[in-house]
Amino acid sequence: MAQIEINSFFTKGGQPATDIDNKNPIGGKNYPLVRIWEVDGSSYDLVVGDTIGSGQNFDGTMVPVVDTGVEDGFYSFLFTDLVGYDVTKTYLIRSDGGPSLPPNERYQVANLNASTSAAEIADAVWDEASVDHLNVGSTGLLLSQTKANTDQLFLDVAAVQSIVDLILKYDTNRTKIDTVNNEMIIYDDDCTTVLRKFKLLDSTGTPSTSELCERKPIAASDGHSVCP
Repeated sequence: MAQIEINSFFTKGGQPATDIDNKNPIGGKNYPLVRIWEVDGSSYDLVVGDTIGSGQNFDGTMVPVVDTGVEDGFYSFLFTDLVGYDVTKTYLIRSDGGPSLPPNERYQVANLNASTSAAEIADAVWDEASVDHLNVGSTGLLLSQTKANTDQLFLDVAAVQSIVDLILKYDTNRTKIDTVNNEMIIYDDDCTTVLRKFKLLDSTGTPSTSELCERKPIAASDGHSVCP
């Protein structure tokens, strides 16, 4: 979830305002309250709060920031994507301490500029609704069409590497044809340890090294099965 904490510091008569508890008559919300506009060029769209005279109050309520049980005039509002926050947008913020504060200490204004940090962009991408990204040829469509049952996938990178290493051994390691026992022997990397033995058979199923038609695994130290 993309989110950012908005903080304001209010004073009353030059001292930290720790007793802001009066209510807004519209909606009965406690001050301080916050309104947030999304800024796009010369356009300002209200995303948290309401317009004057609407008869309702959708302003965000700021809560005291308490340190070890003591308030010190700081108040915060958590601006999340659930109420309109988008890390790629720019916002204008106005916090209102309420009528109990002197007029020159009641309001605060700040800008929240678009963020381009890797972590926040990643949050925005992964939190996007998948149904909004199903255009032909898009990665979103490809991912939505993936039907693999991941409950049956047990291989990790180490396991895959182990399999590849074993395949390479069969392809490149020392291999010996035993003409006495009609066997092909594949050795491990040390060229001594037998990795696997195959019985060599001709077209009739008879052991042979002159007419090779089949190899049958009869002994192994690689953990895989052999033939009877």
